Formats: sequence, structure tokens, C-alpha cells
Amino acid sequence: MKYNQPKNPLGGLPVIKVALLFFLITSMIGCGRNTSREDFPVDDHCNTTDQAPIGPYYISGTPETTFLNYQNQPGFTMTISGVVYDIDENPIASAQIEVWHADSSGTYQPGGNGDASEYDPEQLNLRGTFTTDASGRYQLTSIQPGLLGTRRRHIYWRIVAPGSKTLVTQTYWLSERLDERDLNATEDKPTEICRYLDFQVSGEGVLSATFDIYLEAE
Repeated sequence: MKYNQPKNPLGGLPVIKVALLFFLITSMIGCGRNTSREDFPVDDHCNTTDQAPIGPYYISGTPETTFLNYQNQPGFTMTISGVVYDIDENPIASAQIEVWHADSSGTYQPGGNGDASEYDPEQLNLRGTFTTDASGRYQLTSIQPGLLGTRRRHIYWRIVAPGSKTLVTQTYWLSERLDERDLNATEDKPTEICRYLDFQVSGEGVLSATFDIYLEAE
């Protein structure tokens, strides 16, 4: 029995060819496309550091130290160094920096907020307060945080300096930029490229990165 193609609005083209043509056209215009690297919003400015949400685990009054892993939890050793600048790109001496992040399993120590005086000392870890030196420089040592839920791997920062606006921000991993978590993130978007830290591994297996911080005028 001879099979007769049904009529279609594109003249004599068979229905199968019409369907193929429709697929090609919709693919070209991105019909039904999921978020991809081409769709990812780009923010490549590197002037003043952007604000970001403070999150649910900020604790004030944390120990004054640049060695944040004072409870010696397991993990990959990580160092971050940089300079804090004012709006005119002058280094700021004695700027106060607070840093906190999750442990290697993605858990905060402790998993709460408030003031450090509300917790036993052994409950606190991977969070601390320190100041920049006379040249505006700082360096901290900790361990790489693990992943928490669906969030990107991140570190929280709070910087206070006279004459500048208080900055609360977050940093991320450049090596994980444009991965699934980064593409699907809804918090702190778009993220300027300077807050993706480029960690390098030393011969001793230590992760090291630079994060220069630029504050807005008060």
C-alpha cells in the first residue's frame, strides 16, 4: 500500500522534513534552552568590591587571629593575602577584617550567629578577626571550605575602616566559575570577576590566592 504524506502549510515538503526544519530553526534561536555559559551574566569590573549578603552564620567578637583553624580540623591548608584600599586606591592601615567559612564538610563552627561570648571557646573555629599592617596588607591561613547544600564554595568577609563604608562580601573559587553550582546560583549575582579567587597549589600542597579589597568612601 502506498503511503501518502498528509498536506502541510509548507507546500510539497513532507511532514517529516517540516518537523526537521522546525527543530533546526528553534535550535538556532535557542527555544527552550537551559542556562549555559553563553547566558551567564558577566561582571568584570574591578574597582570597588561589591557588597554581598552576610548570611546566617555571622558571629561578632571572634578570636583575634590570622590562623583561623585554631581547633585543628582536617582539611587542605589555604592561605589568602592581599591589600585593603580606599576609594582613591591608597592602602588602609589597621583596617579590621573578619572572616568566616564552613569546614571541609560544609558545616559552620558553630552553626549559628550572635556574639562569640554566647558560645564556649571550643565551639568556635574557622572564623577570626585581624587588622591590616602599616602597608594595608593582610594574610590569613585556614582550610578550604567544603560545599554547603546547593551553594557555591564561598568565604564571608566583613571589613571596617575609618572613612570608608563597612563592606560585607563573599568570595568564590575561580576554578569553579561557570560550573553547575555557579551557573544556577541565585544569591550574589552577578558576581564581579575579582571576587573569584585564583587558588594555586604550592609544592607543599598549600592552596594560595590573592584578594585585594577596595572600599567605598563613607
